[in-house]
Amino acid sequence: MIFDGPYGVYHSVYDNFYWMEHFGDPGFSYHAAMARLWGVMALRLANADLVPFDPAAYADEIETYVSEFKPVATADFFEQHLLPIQQAAQELREVARKAHARSQGWLGNPKKNRKKIERTNAQLLQLEGDLLHPEGLPGRPWFKHLLFAPLPSYEAQVLPGVAETLRDGDLEAAAAQARRVEEAIRQMSRRLEAIQ
Repeated sequence: MIFDGPYGVYHSVYDNFYWMEHFGDPGFSYHAAMARLWGVMALRLANADLVPFDPAAYADEIETYVSEFKPVATADFFEQHLLPIQQAAQELREVARKAHARSQGWLGNPKKNRKKIERTNAQLLQLEGDLLHPEGLPGRPWFKHLLFAPLPSYEAQVLPGVAETLRDGDLEAAAAQARRVEEAIRQMSRRLEAIQ
């Protein structure tokens, strides 16, 4: 979560408290607003009857990440190994929408549906864990997440196992990494389908 805009002194000798106090955010109102926003978000997460996660939005993002590989992967590789990830993400979106519709109905009477809501929350909280692989990334086993890993910059690498093995020209390893991602997404769908 950020407030964004031009910031001409970043990483310069002028990027200091004095500049922020006098020019960047006099009165620190943006800083205070962000702290309030984080606080509201924390309260919303902590006090929600149903964890406010949106797996359908996650599925949309995964589809976008995969499409970013079209310029770097051969058409055959994309169709054989990356398209199944997009298809799994599409299925995840549909399953997530159905699970969301079912679970939203329970909020009309949360006391009566307490057990269902608890089971749903437990499943939602496990979704991110489904994207962790115990072996980690090739060459960087300490990074376990299949969708995100840091680059040696301020950016994150999406589908890092696929991206890095493709960059290295190891199509066999890239295919294996793609299968890991696809299976993880399908596990997320199975988890959401279990919400009844």
